[in-house]
Parts: sequence; C-alpha cells; structure tokens
Amino acid sequence: MNVDEIIRLIANLVAAGETIQYAERIALNTASKEVVEEALQRLQQKRDEMANLKEPTTIGVADFPTWYAGPLDHHRHWPGLRDALLKKGFSDEDLDEVDRASSKIVSRLGPPNAPEISTRGLVLGHVQSGKTTNFSAVMAKAADAGYRLFIVLSGIHNSLRQQTQARLEQDLVTAEERWFKLTHDVDFRDPGNAAAMLSTRDKCCLAVVKKNFYSLRWLIRWLDSAPDAVRTCPILVVDDEADQASIDVGTKRRSAISRLIRDLLARPRAAYVGYTATPFANVLVDPHSEEDLYPRDFIIALKQPSGHMGTETIFGRERLTHDEPDSRSDGEDIVRHIPEIEVDFIRPPAAEEELMSWAPAAVPSLRQAIRYFILATAARRTRGQTGHSSMLIHTTMRVHGQMLTRQPVQDVLEELRRQVRSGRSREMETLWNNECQRVQIPELEPVRYEALAPQLDQVLKEASIVVENYASQDRLAYGDEPQTVIAIGGNTLSRGLTLEGLVVSYFTRTASAYDTLLQMGRWFGYRPGYRDLPRVWMTADLHEWFIHLATVEAEIRVDIERYDQEHLTPMDAAVRIRQHPALAVTSRAKMGSARKARISFAGARVQSFIFDHRNAEWLARNLEAGRSLLRAATRHGIRPRKIGETARQLLEAVPAEDVRRFLASYEFHEKHHPRLSAEALIGYLDKQTRNGALLQWNVVVVGGAGRERHTIDLGLAEPVGLLRRSKLRIPGMPDANVKAIMSKEDRVADLCADDPDLAAKARRMPDADLQGLRPPGIGLLVLYPIDRRSEPDEGNLRNREPLDAVADVLGLGIVFPDTEERTPVSYVSASLEEGSLEWRRQKEELDALEKEAEALDRSDRLDVEEE
Repeated sequence: MNVDEIIRLIANLVAAGETIQYAERIALNTASKEVVEEALQRLQQKRDEMANLKEPTTIGVADFPTWYAGPLDHHRHWPGLRDALLKKGFSDEDLDEVDRASSKIVSRLGPPNAPEISTRGLVLGHVQSGKTTNFSAVMAKAADAGYRLFIVLSGIHNSLRQQTQARLEQDLVTAEERWFKLTHDVDFRDPGNAAAMLSTRDKCCLAVVKKNFYSLRWLIRWLDSAPDAVRTCPILVVDDEADQASIDVGTKRRSAISRLIRDLLARPRAAYVGYTATPFANVLVDPHSEEDLYPRDFIIALKQPSGHMGTETIFGRERLTHDEPDSRSDGEDIVRHIPEIEVDFIRPPAAEEELMSWAPAAVPSLRQAIRYFILATAARRTRGQTGHSSMLIHTTMRVHGQMLTRQPVQDVLEELRRQVRSGRSREMETLWNNECQRVQIPELEPVRYEALAPQLDQVLKEASIVVENYASQDRLAYGDEPQTVIAIGGNTLSRGLTLEGLVVSYFTRTASAYDTLLQMGRWFGYRPGYRDLPRVWMTADLHEWFIHLATVEAEIRVDIERYDQEHLTPMDAAVRIRQHPALAVTSRAKMGSARKARISFAGARVQSFIFDHRNAEWLARNLEAGRSLLRAATRHGIRPRKIGETARQLLEAVPAEDVRRFLASYEFHEKHHPRLSAEALIGYLDKQTRNGALLQWNVVVVGGAGRERHTIDLGLAEPVGLLRRSKLRIPGMPDANVKAIMSKEDRVADLCADDPDLAAKARRMPDADLQGLRPPGIGLLVLYPIDRRSEPDEGNLRNREPLDAVADVLGLGIVFPDTEERTPVSYVSASLEEGSLEWRRQKEELDALEKEAEALDRSDRLDVEEE
C-alpha cells in the first residue's frame, strides 16, 4: 500500500475509535515501516497546520490536542456539502472562508476517539450572516472525522426548527445511506432502536430539536434506552441561537430547558458548540461551574462575509479611536425615521385593558414604507430578479396587536392598487426618484421609474399579507413559487428565521436589551443585486441605539483579537470580555450569575464622546472640574512641560486623590457605556490605591494648534488652544455625539515627551503593542478642550455638522495600565431595580416569551397525545 492509502487506513481506524498507536500497528502489517512513518508524519503535519490556523480569530486553551488533520481525500461528507454550496452559487472565496473556519472549529472539539469528551465552545457570528452554513460544514467535517450523533438545538419556534431541518437535509444529508434522520417535518419523537442506530459505525444520526421541554425529554429518554451504545458514540451538540433558552434564567420553564441541555451534555463523549451573533448572556454564565455552558475551551469570532450587510454597514458606528477614518465607520443612508407622534398610532399600548380597545392606523410613515416596498420589488423584477420579495412589520410582541395591524396594511395595499390602475401614481414616482438619489451603489445601475412602472400592477396583484405568530393560521412559508409578502410579526420573526428577499423593514418595537434588539434586526444579511434597495423605517431613538450596538460589536471583536494575540484562554479573558459593559447588557432574566460578574479597567481605555451641549451649567461644571485638577497639580509643584513640537502639555506624577476628586466632579453623559461612570471608575481607582497601585497619574492636556484657534483658560500659565470636534449628523438626536476623541498617539502622549518619534510609530502599532508600552502602576488622563463652534471638515459635510454648543466642551480619555492583580469592580448597571422602567419592559418581554412557550408546549402535548 502506498502512503496515501496508509493515511486513509490510519484516519479510518482513528475515526472508528481506535488509538493512533493501534492504527500504526495495523498499518505495519500492510506496508513498510518507512511508508507508515511517512504517512504518520504527513498526518501530524496536517494536524499541526489545523492547530496553527490564524483565522478566524480565536481565544482558546493552548494545549488542546492536535488530532484533526483537516479534510482528506477519502472523506465523504465535506466534499458533498461543498458541492451543494457550489450549486447554490457560493464563490470560491466564500467557500475557502467556510473551509478554514469550520476546520478550526472542528480542531477544537476534541478527538472523537477520546475516552471522554466534554468540550464547551462558542462561535460568534453576525446576525443573518450564514451561521447555518458554518455549522453545517463543522458537522460534515466532524462526521468525516468520526463523530456519529449530531444534535442541533434550533431555537424555540417550530418555524425555525423546520427551516433548519430543511437546510440540513438539502445541503448535508445528501446521501441517505450515510444518515439516520431522527427528525423530519415534526420535532423529535422516539424513532426506536437507539442501540442499533448509535452503534452503526458507517452511518451518522441527525436530530434537529427545538429547545422545548417535551422534545428534549424525548431525546434524553431515547439516549438513556441505549447506555452502552451512547458510551461509545461521539456526540456533537450544535446550539443555534445559543443565548436563547439555553441559559438558566431563573424561571421554572426556562430553567427546565437549561437543565435538560446540561443533562444531554452529561453523556461521556459530548462536545458542545454554541452559535450566536449576540454573545452577551453566554459570557455571563458562571465560568467556574463544570456543568454550565460557559465557553471555557474556545471562543471563535467569524469574519464578516463579503457582501454581508451587518450592523455597522447599515447604521455605522462610533470611531474606536479619533484617528480612525469616518469612511470605515459610516453607515449606508438607508434608515428612515418614524416621527414619535406617529408611534402611538401604530404600536399598541402596554396596558392589557387599553390594548383591547386599541385600533392601529395607517400612519404616513407606514404608507410610505409599503409604497416603497412595492416600488423596490418592481425594480427588482425590472432587473430580472424574480425571487421572493419581503417586507417586515415589527411593531409589537403582542399577538393581538399584530393581528390588528393586518387591516390598515390591507387598506394601504388596496388604495395603491386603485391608484396604479387609475394612473394616479405621481406620489410613487416622486418617492422613487428621491430614494434613488439618496442611495447609489457604483456597481448597480439605478432603475428609472419609467422602467419599473409597468411592473407595479402585477406586483400589487401578487402582494400578500402574512401574520407570523404562534396563534396565526396563515404562517410564513416560502415555496418554489416567488412570493411578494408583507410579514407582520414579533418574536417568531426575531430569531434565526430568514425573511427571503427582505427589502423593507418597518420597526417600532422597543427593547431594553442589546441582544434582543440585534436579533430583531432581520434586515441584516445578503442582498445580491439589490444592495441599493433595502430600507429600514424606525424611530430616531432606535436609530441611535443601533449605532451604539454597532460600536459594541466592533469593540468585542477588537478585544477578542487582542486576547488571541496575547494567547489568553476564555478563562483568562472572561473578566476582560466583561469589562465591556455591553456584554452584560442583556435581559435580567438571562443574567443568572451576572451579580457575580465583575469588570476590570486593567489595560482598558475609555473616552467621553457624547455631550449635553445645550446645557450651559453641565458644560461649565466639567470645565471647572478640569481647571481644579490642573490647579491642584500646580499647587503640588508639578509644572507642565510641552510634548515635542505639539500643542500637548504633560503634568507628571499627579496624586491619585486629585484624579479621584476630578472624576467625582466631572459629569459623564448618561448615554455613555455604563462603565464610563464616576461610580465605576472611582470604585476601581479606590481598590487599586488600597493595593498600592495607581497612586500617581500622568495628565496630558491636548490643545489645538494654529493662530486662528480660539483659546480657553484651564488654570495653566498660558491659555490652551481649543480643538475642533464636529458632531455626527443624526436626525432627532438632542445631544452631540463626536464619535471619538482619542487617537492612538494620545494613548502614549505622556511617553512622547521623552521619545519624540513615538507618536509617528504609535499610529502604526497594534493595540496590544501600544498597551505594552504603558509603565506599570501609572494611569494616563487626557483632557480635550473642544471649541463650541467646531465646524466639520470639507470632506465630512454629509455625515457631520457644526458642534454648535452653548459653551466650550471638556472631553476626556483614560488609559489604565495592565496590572498583575486585576482589581475587579462590580458592574453596577447590570442589576436592575425591581419596578423600574427597564425592569418592567424586560419582565414584559419575558412574560410574552413565557406565554408563547406555554402555547407551543400545549401544541406539543397535543401532538404527543395524537401519536
């Protein structure tokens, strides 16, 4: 036998559960020692290549076994899936990315032939970005490697479970002789003879199971009926939407589901991989509980696929540093605002008694959104795109409110049909021309109104309305025939379920948790050939929220990349991830161990960028806080010195008590991250100083240069030149958001006084290297006096406008050094007071989910009784 044949023999034996030593002995019976050694060497080389894959970004245990050699020539499942994806139109580039990412994940699962498998991992994707494709590839490769039972936990709704089942059957289960399908059109019910199925070495078992008490209990009973077969069967549990229902949230029903999932994973050879785009709740799981689902073995952040329209693409985000170009963080001009005065006419009241007498109205913004949906669909038809075209209307989680919304939508459609048939479509033409002017994509030729107009009548004939919720008889189901559908819904449309050909979203639903809001954003995803057409209608407040959420996502990924560079494990990085309060901003129900969760400012940098620029007293107090700090430093005999040829000034060795007094006086805007609060910062500073750290600070004042600059008295010997920081152009936002004020060189400004070349180097240095330059035990406080006039640069007039504050503004940035003892600070904003507005909203959301779950459970019980 040649080397390739020996490689196949050894890989098959290992996949069948044999040790590498046993496989080597068998191979030596059929080939020479030289051939076997070369085969083993090539296999080890491929395993090492898998272990050292640089992408996607990963934090994980350093000493994981290098068992996986990647796809081999004799494998069957991955080549079959790859062919299926090619037929679907995946590019070679996209497939290569799926290949790399899935190989890296499989390499972290643990060898299928190990006596025990207890992997806990988390894959962080993007909303509507193809996570199903990724875990399909992981399952295919794991099957080729020797895993035999695959359990996909697929949300809490039948629609998502059925969609996932259909996807896996279409793409993965391409050869029936290789698979036992344990689920079909309905959820898991006992398929019988577990011992025979789980013991069959050349076939895999697939179960797509809803996160439902009855379904999971059926599955566990089936496994318990064959303990010997289960003991020798490698199991991979893929948890889709891992932050939903899997985490113990304290209620009886949800705790039962979480307990059953943990019971499922108690099998002796079970690997668990959670998938989510919103990992906030997952990283708050108690990392020290062996039974829980904290991703102790690895966290992998998938790259944003090419062509994907994500949070940042649509909404833009804050700059993470001042010197980051706006072009990297500006969103598309596709968001349209719903006036607050219209919201109460389309979003149901919260009180149950008021809901029963409430009737929604076809407010102007809803009429405009529906009108645009018809126009955009006609434009797609004109371009030859004959597939599904959808509109989402999500105004409430209340089923009754969703049902009532159907009638005004129907009325608008009927009105449009009459207008088009009678030739009275001037309003539609004006709307289309305005929208085409606002959004233009270079590679897409705009569709003229004259070209799409002939399609309008047919599009309106095809347009239908579906109310998608557990109580509706007419559910959303995409078949082979193209549909033009307006989907009205709530929770069932906000998790995993794909709205095919989504063009328009009309969204007034409020939520207080980051993960809830992000998951509701069904408008994320791919829009091939019509990237210029999607539009989102929402309130100005919601628009501001999503800009903030895009920033949160970017920060998380930057931190994971940093942890990867520093070779930290999820157990090392757990506190660091939590230092970003966004990760703790999830519903109270999901925060199980959040009271134990703490944040640390060790190695962190924070900055103010939102200002109450119309409040003269607020601005004056902050400026006075800065003056008091600088005057106190000079009273201590600290003299400012100029930093190189810049307008920056450095005051060294400022006592911690002066900085503490400043932080107590300075007012942060309430819309900043919760960690950027005086309470959190002072709490951390106090604990550090008690430990003998952060006793001294360097304070840098960043002034504006140039003769034409206005100046301000900050209590130093000479006036300081004011900086220009214009504000973002965000309609309806009452405050000034300048995006970011701190540049990379500012983070080491105090060190530049003795190393003038450092400023230029800093702009090109990675974050980890910059942080490594900070001297231990000394913090850096940077003050930014900003001119109240602050005009935008010529190149930013579309996205920015004058600051126009009533007085000059004082911004600040803080850079903390790394410490060996990372003194944690309790994350005070995570715990909501019972009875507060946010507590009531979160309780309302949980109550609605509980009600829906009860209805789903009743349905499942009926199914069981019928069987």
